[in-house]
This record gives sequence, structure tokens and C-alpha cells, in this order.
Amino acid sequence: MKVEDEPETDEQFHRSMPKGAQVFEVFTRLMEKTDLGLKQAVCTKGKGDQPGRDHFWLTKQELAELADPNAKPGTTLPLSKFVQMRIARFHLLDDTRGEPPMWEEKEVRKVDIHLRCKKADAKEIVWAIEGEALMNTADDKRGCMVTLGGEWTVDRAKKRIVAGELVAFGDHWGESALTRGAPAGKSPIGIVFTLPKDEKTAAQVPPQFARHLRYYLEQRY
Repeated sequence: MKVEDEPETDEQFHRSMPKGAQVFEVFTRLMEKTDLGLKQAVCTKGKGDQPGRDHFWLTKQELAELADPNAKPGTTLPLSKFVQMRIARFHLLDDTRGEPPMWEEKEVRKVDIHLRCKKADAKEIVWAIEGEALMNTADDKRGCMVTLGGEWTVDRAKKRIVAGELVAFGDHWGESALTRGAPAGKSPIGIVFTLPKDEKTAAQVPPQFARHLRYYLEQRY
């Protein structure tokens, strides 16, 4: 049997993680309110009572900005527009029952995610993450409104996030053609961006909406 040469890769659609980038695992969970608090949601179709799974990438340049050499306790820093829109459009979604459509740019009504330096020394910076986001369709039949919080510890020399998580919590409502069976009305949703236990393996799986890499990273072709 003859083994053919591997075909050339179309760079426009190459989905490998960029050199120097860092990967996070993203888990999404729908919940229900009860008299005792929150519990795992029960959905009428699909696997909506299970967590959605995805990956999130930060580029080498974006990581370098987090290693700000001038940061000191009290310093505030907004996440770049690209990072904020990447989080809002591609990851603040209910993907527990299938593949929802990304939010269009015009459907992002508000996104404000910023960092506040809690601690800084020669080796590390600890950033507190704070923010909020609102996305919805023009008819408001599908939407998501969340508060974001968390903490990232950045190694200044390596320019890498070495600890911490980003968490989004709020309400999601509606469904799409491929995510039927959503709970009626607004339902609590939790989304966590966490460092993988096996970074090498996680880096092999691209984010769901990184079909066109530049569009995922910069929202342009």
C-alpha cells in the first residue's frame, strides 16, 4: 500500500494554537433555583444537565501585557478589546445541549472586564478579575447576562498564568436550532475558565469557534 504525502494545510484555516499562547479549559453548567439554593438543571432534550466543554486561548502578546512590569498593588488594567470580545462572543454561551451560534458583534450590548493588582513582587503579579457582560438577540429571545470575577497569578519572567480561574455567573435564556430543550425563562448559568491539568493535551483541541483562527483571536478576517 502506498502512503500518500500529507496534503498542504491551508494557513487561513489552520487551527493549531499560536506559538507562545496559553490554553484554558472552559466548563459551562446550567442550574436551577430551589428553596435551598441552586441545583443541577434538568433539561428536556440532549445533555443539558451535563457541563458544556470548550477551550479558550490567550496569545503570547496578551500574556505579556498581563506581566506588566509597572504593575503594583492598586494598578488597574482593562483586558484588551480582543480578549473581552473573544470571551463574550465565543464563550459566554449555553453549549450544554449542542453547538449554539456565536454572539454577533452587535449582539454584545455590554462587556467590561478589567484587572486590579492585588499583589506584585519581582516574581509574580496577582490580578483580581472583575467585570460584567450582556449579550442578546434583537428580539431578546436568546440572551446571557453575567457578572465575572476571579484571580490570575502571572509569572513575570515566564509571562504565563500559573494559577487562578475566571468565573462568570448570571442568567441565560432561550435556545437555538441546535440547542433545543432549554429550560423555560431565565436560568442560572455558571461558566469557569480554568488551567488544564494536562496543558499539552488541552492545546491539541481548538476552541469551538476557532474555525478561522484570526477571526477567533481578533474578530476579523
